[in-house]
Order: sequence, then C-alpha cells, then structure tokens
Amino acid sequence: MGIIAEIFRVEDWRRTPIQVWASFVAWVVVAISTNLILILVEWPTAPWRLLMALLAGVLSSGLVRWLVSRKQPVSANPFE
Repeated sequence: MGIIAEIFRVEDWRRTPIQVWASFVAWVVVAISTNLILILVEWPTAPWRLLMALLAGVLSSGLVRWLVSRKQPVSANPFE
C-alpha cells in the first residue's frame, strides 16, 4: 500500500521530470482509447484487443519520450 500512496503524493509529482509524467500520460490515454475504439468496432477478441492496446500505449510512450528528449537542451554533464 505504501507504493500506491507514494504515487498520489502531490509534492512528488511536482518534482517529476516532464519526460516521465508525459510518457506515462500518453501511455494511459492511448492504451485506454485504443481499447475503447476496438471494443466499439467489435473487431478482435479480447486478448488481441488488450495486446493491441498495450502495444499502442508503449509505442506512444516511447514517441513522447523521444520528442521530449529532443526538445530539452543538452547538458554538459551527461549524469544530470
């Protein structure tokens, strides 16, 4: 339960880098919307819908991480 409580602490979210929370939001939004769209069109069976939704979420998360990393300035110290 401590992990779940830690997720919802507001002050921790303020210090979270944009690369982390933006990719998480993209993953959640795309995975849920993909699943809902596939349910509405009644196309694949449930396991395939879940797989497609997860893959779309992972792809969107990676894309957002890549876009954010391109927009952030390059630091002189790679360990920052």
